[in-house]
Amino acid sequence: MQNVLDKFNMKGRTVLVTGGGGLLGRQFALALAQAGADVMLADLAFDAAAEQAEVIRAEGLSADALAVDVMTRTRPMRWCSRPWHALAGWMCLSIAPR
Repeated sequence: MQNVLDKFNMKGRTVLVTGGGGLLGRQFALALAQAGADVMLADLAFDAAAEQAEVIRAEGLSADALAVDVMTRTRPMRWCSRPWHALAGWMCLSIAPR
């Protein structure tokens, strides 16, 4: 029988968390990393995202930060050229305001 926690296994996935430097984004990124994901924290406030990425890495988990303005239509296309995008099984969790 499968454990319910197996349904939340994120191993082998790379997750882009927009708003990753904010209060909710920080917690989402940490939870996803604890579930096994490689996490990219994207935020206009790069310092906040980088600080949380360091907190996550200090736990022995995978995280990095990216400065990005998700409200600019041309910026998301630049994300695709980032090396982390080449990893298999990536997904995006956006908590930025519309």
